Amino acid sequence: MKNNRAGILVALALVAAMIAYFPPGPFSWRAFVTDPSSTWMKLLFLGKVYLVPAALSLAAVVGFRIQMGLAMTGAAPGTTFPLALLASAAMMAALRSMSGGVGGVPGYAVGMALGYTLMANIHGFQKTGETVFGRPGLKIVWRKQARAQQEPQGSGSARASAAA
Repeated sequence: MKNNRAGILVALALVAAMIAYFPPGPFSWRAFVTDPSSTWMKLLFLGKVYLVPAALSLAAVVGFRIQMGLAMTGAAPGTTFPLALLASAAMMAALRSMSGGVGGVPGYAVGMALGYTLMANIHGFQKTGETVFGRPGLKIVWRKQARAQQEPQGSGSARASAAA
């Protein structure tokens, strides 16, 4: 499968345009740059505006996906409910962090996109045979691992001999 980076570039350009058009806080980018505050304080402010919503929305997507995957494997409600509660709390905190204005929307969108991209690569969960706090341990099975397990062992040499 050929990687198509055009979609990624268009999405990043749209996020950059949103950041340029909607500066963080109630002021312009010019006022932000010329403000006499230290660079450290400006970076902390930008982290609060962009990174906090991104991290919280990423945590929400990951939490919901893991909760769904565990529920589909037959996990007990005592396992899935706390995960759903934490994911919901992360989503509400992400929305709350953007309540000061639209400046946090690009960070929220990037966090959601990263979360969905990361979770799209998960095939499922397998029990490890170990226990953690009395619960069975689980490991993530990535899509590449699942595809490698499904291919026959000699498929590469069979294709080479068929082509000859």
